[in-house]
Amino acid sequence: MSKTQTTQKKSKDIFEIYQNATVKMFDEVNQIVSRYHQSIANTQQEIIKSWEGNITAAINAQKEFTVKSGIPDTIPDAGVRAINDTTEGYIKMATIGNQMVLAAIDATQQGIKTVNENVKAVNELNRNTIRSWTVAFTGIN
Repeated sequence: MSKTQTTQKKSKDIFEIYQNATVKMFDEVNQIVSRYHQSIANTQQEIIKSWEGNITAAINAQKEFTVKSGIPDTIPDAGVRAINDTTEGYIKMATIGNQMVLAAIDATQQGIKTVNENVKAVNELNRNTIRSWTVAFTGIN
């Protein structure tokens, strides 16, 4: 076997090299994104736990001070209704806000899927164009 033939056998197709590099890169990106999402979720849970703990501690400190100092801790019915109505209003607002954000994310994902389908169609058109040119100019299918 000649030196040229040996060199050609050892070398790889440039497209195979690019394809392997692309697969490797996206495998790594997918792992990083998964770790990133988990880290964000864990951080959010810690923040919520921290807020809840701090608010509970503040309420308990205020209650202890009120009890020890003899300050009355009762609230009129109108105050109870105001607090409960405010809480319910906040929950409704947060729920609607979350639904809007999730709907926007879903619409974005659908848009990305549509773009991807369009890119695939354009690539297929390009491939068919190249095939027809190849047949026209070389007679090779």
